[in-house]
Amino acid sequence: MTKVLLDMLKESENASIINIGSVTGLYMGLRNQCAYNVCKALIHNMTRGMAIEYGKYDICVNAVIPGSTMNPSVRELFYTDQESTHKMLKHIPLERVCVPADIGEMIVHLAEKESNYVNGCLINIDGGWAAGYSAGK
Repeated sequence: MTKVLLDMLKESENASIINIGSVTGLYMGLRNQCAYNVCKALIHNMTRGMAIEYGKYDICVNAVIPGSTMNPSVRELFYTDQESTHKMLKHIPLERVCVPADIGEMIVHLAEKESNYVNGCLINIDGGWAAGYSAGK
């Protein structure tokens, strides 16, 4: 897709490519989801490579890296009962699951002209989970 649009991006005054990764591609994979984990790691490395390759055209390339994001299956996993909720949220310093708006707001920010020197970054949107926090038992 990028190759098809590259000429148009080169002509733009504020070109930005924003990829979507996952914390599973950076730190630890999900059990029984090897292909997903590998694909997300590929996106992260592709983002860095594209940032280097397309920087000469003044095109910024970044990736947002969400952690667990609210959807029906995450709601069921995290919020079935108080014990499940405590167990799942204790690893997230903000003690809440990401909502799609959290991701969207970062994408908008990266697409704005004020972010035109942010390039090659993998930006975690995970409530601090990837920082290594654990509340213990």
